[in-house]
Amino acid sequence: MRSEGFQFRLKNAAEQSIKTLSEGMIGAYDLEMKLLVNKTKKMFIVSDNPAVKYNQFLEKRNHPGGHLGIFTKGLQLFIPLSPSLMLVYFDKWAYKYGNKKEKIILIKNEVDIDQLNYLQFMNCYKIIFTKQLNQFYLNQLALKAKKKRSIDFTELKEVKRFIDDEGLEHIQYIGQGINNGFNMALSFIRQPQPAKDHVLDDFVVQLRDERMRNYGRH
Repeated sequence: MRSEGFQFRLKNAAEQSIKTLSEGMIGAYDLEMKLLVNKTKKMFIVSDNPAVKYNQFLEKRNHPGGHLGIFTKGLQLFIPLSPSLMLVYFDKWAYKYGNKKEKIILIKNEVDIDQLNYLQFMNCYKIIFTKQLNQFYLNQLALKAKKKRSIDFTELKEVKRFIDDEGLEHIQYIGQGINNGFNMALSFIRQPQPAKDHVLDDFVVQLRDERMRNYGRH
């Protein structure tokens, strides 16, 4: 990336990815972690904003509130470490990743790799890091992502409006990340029956742990 004659590059994208993630991990204490190992001929790519949040659970239910908060039910975090390795954190109540007893998942389906690489294009600021993927493949992902990406990564959403006893109108907003979902479907992820049967409550934010609803309040 160049800006007014300066060039900026990340020396270690994986290190930056983990650093970014660690800043918000206090709210992700309950997430399960597994390692994805890419066994296909296509490589994982990494962007300048590599720790990607997603939420298939809420996406499938067309939930109108934010999907990507660190406390949110169904949250997933994808962090590429190298062309062949990726860490994933996920809500174990909402998903089954591969074999329950195994911490490592071998990916042999290139369609899975395409979707995980697309996440990087959707989430990046300006730079994509890659080694051997061909230009045509990268251009395809870039054009597809361009149709979905938003310049502004956050939005304000009105959640409550009322008139008080003095006749003054009050409007409450929350700031939330744009839910740039694309109906991702990875072959190694399944949804447990309790999650399939779950009925969402009326809150804008669906929490994994209801005790977090009062987090930070005194």
